[in-house]
Amino acid sequence: MSLVEKTDLVPSTAKPSESTAPVMLKVLRDLFDRLHAEGIRYCHWKSNEHLGPSMDGGTDVDVLFDRRAIVPLTRILGQSNFKRFVVKPGRGYPGIEDYVGFDDATGTLTHLHVHYQLTLGEKFLKGHRLPWEERYLATRVLDARYGIYVADPHLELLVLITRAVMKLRARDVLMETFGKSYFAGGMRRELR
Repeated sequence: MSLVEKTDLVPSTAKPSESTAPVMLKVLRDLFDRLHAEGIRYCHWKSNEHLGPSMDGGTDVDVLFDRRAIVPLTRILGQSNFKRFVVKPGRGYPGIEDYVGFDDATGTLTHLHVHYQLTLGEKFLKGHRLPWEERYLATRVLDARYGIYVADPHLELLVLITRAVMKLRARDVLMETFGKSYFAGGMRRELR
């Protein structure tokens, strides 16, 4: 599969109109437009149920990229008001880079996690890798609200369950006996 797939570009009709478009930081809109124009394969890969807060700067943006696109992606990020930063030793994860983008229009910062592999696990202990990057990129779907690619919902569900099982501990099983569901809060919302 080639790095640049001109047949995979987002058609202009796929983007929401200005009057009905949800809020999206201009720095992100410009980045995704550049990715589409240059045919860089990517997808927002997890927690797509709260894509809105990712796009308006309310939470991190987790995007999986084709590893073969490192060179053009680094150029695009540099030209799109994003700066790479290195996290404290012991806080980073394999196959993930951190970037901060500044949105001139609103003065908002956005934190972009650039994933080249699917690394999973508990916070600060992400020691598991799912070798499904190509499957994610091959089955991605266009989110009509934001005009960006997201994970296929079926695959995202499978990974959500996998992530939940990896975080499951004996205390969680014990809490179930007292009526406290393990699938609560954000996890339940994503599952639905």
